[in-house]
Amino acid sequence: MVMVWIVSVSLALLLAILHIWLLSIPILSVGVLIIQFGLWMIGLMMWFHQSKKDRIDSEMYFWMQTFLTTLSIKKTILESFVHVVQQYQLKKETWIVPFMSNDALHALQNLKQRFTHPLYGLFITTLEFYEVQGGDVLMLFDSILQQTRMVESRRIEIQSLTKRYFFQWVFLWTLNLFILFMSKVVLMDLFEVMKVNLIFIASITIIIMYFPLSHVWWLQQWKRRKDKTL
Repeated sequence: MVMVWIVSVSLALLLAILHIWLLSIPILSVGVLIIQFGLWMIGLMMWFHQSKKDRIDSEMYFWMQTFLTTLSIKKTILESFVHVVQQYQLKKETWIVPFMSNDALHALQNLKQRFTHPLYGLFITTLEFYEVQGGDVLMLFDSILQQTRMVESRRIEIQSLTKRYFFQWVFLWTLNLFILFMSKVVLMDLFEVMKVNLIFIASITIIIMYFPLSHVWWLQQWKRRKDKTL
């Protein structure tokens, strides 16, 4: 959260400095700074929450696969749970500690507070059935394992595409800001004449303000497509 705030302030301040350097209108640049900070906070918080969700979903896939593999060997939920938890403790994974319980199945149910994906709810329901009825673990959980692999594969594919489109977005905006910077340097006399023109002032301000707006819009589109895919 602190990092989000620092990055938001830094980006807003840099763009406000560019704005005041281009137009020399301090009052307008202060307004640009405040609005930019708010927009960057919104965008970066969205990014932070989605990244956290992806990390937790990835943990869930690995947890389920590890537990079911162990269950197919140990045959009992208690032995499997103890074994998997010991493995996580050896890796110094601390996120599991708050959900622990003396009852293995209850502890697994507690994890629904962390793993909110519908697949985990289906996993618990099937596990409860297994606790009562027994059966072949791999056959009983085959559908869940297939869905888990499919969703995880899609998630990795989406991450790859996201990185590509994000770097394209960064490159295009870096190029746009560089053009603005060079225009001021090369066409300084023209800028001095034009910076009293309201249309010119509005155009420069809109271009700079659209930077964080395009970031928020890009994140919203990415989240919508990601939710549909997964």
